[in-house]
Amino acid sequence: MRLAIVALAAMFCVAAAAAPKQSKQPESIDVWIGGALEIDEQGNVVGLEWDKGSALQAAIAGDLSPAVRHWKFVPATVNGQSANVRTGLLVHVVLEPIENGAAARLHVVRVRTGAMAFGALPDGPRYPKDAMFDDVSAVLELLVEVEADGTPVVRDIGYESSSRSDRYRKLFLASVMEFLEHRTFRPEVVAGHVVRAPVSMTSAFCSGNTRWCETHAKADKRELPVGLHMAESSAVALRTDADSLVP
Repeated sequence: MRLAIVALAAMFCVAAAAAPKQSKQPESIDVWIGGALEIDEQGNVVGLEWDKGSALQAAIAGDLSPAVRHWKFVPATVNGQSANVRTGLLVHVVLEPIENGAAARLHVVRVRTGAMAFGALPDGPRYPKDAMFDDVSAVLELLVEVEADGTPVVRDIGYESSSRSDRYRKLFLASVMEFLEHRTFRPEVVAGHVVRAPVSMTSAFCSGNTRWCETHAKADKRELPVGLHMAESSAVALRTDADSLVP
């Protein structure tokens, strides 16, 4: 899963230089890039589109595209028959400097498919002013399903707070729902039908009450960065061997 990319070296150096001067320059950079795939009944990639991102993400996507178009997937099935799929794509890569910074090596760490939120990473739900002023913390976990047009539908809401007041619950929930309305989602569609795989969205509001947050703020089980949300399951599975993900 290694590819030396000279064209990325300059961007790598810019990203590394952005780190605080007093700290050591990072030896590697984690990058997540998202997009959309179309996969036919044989598990071949017949369509690929990358989401807009930073210059570094665009450069990585451009170098990965030829390899991705040759990836093979275990196709989806409907009533025992293979079916075509439109799905989200999330690729986690790591860039490592080589040759004294003259080039960078790309490692594909993980590939995921499924329904997902996409677009520019948001800052997250706003902290309700009254809750912040009163030092109230909370954690909300929403399970949403994505409609064919990308509309998220909330199926379940988990809530924990340092206060038992229902007033704060309403404030936190209103903030999360407002945030959800501004998120764009990409559904997974098999043979023209939407797959109802839930997407988990966890929002932690941690005030000065750090002890409560340390106890109740749940770690992201999906190991995704803040702002990235994707279904736990997908109708397709990557078949290409890990060592062949890039030339």
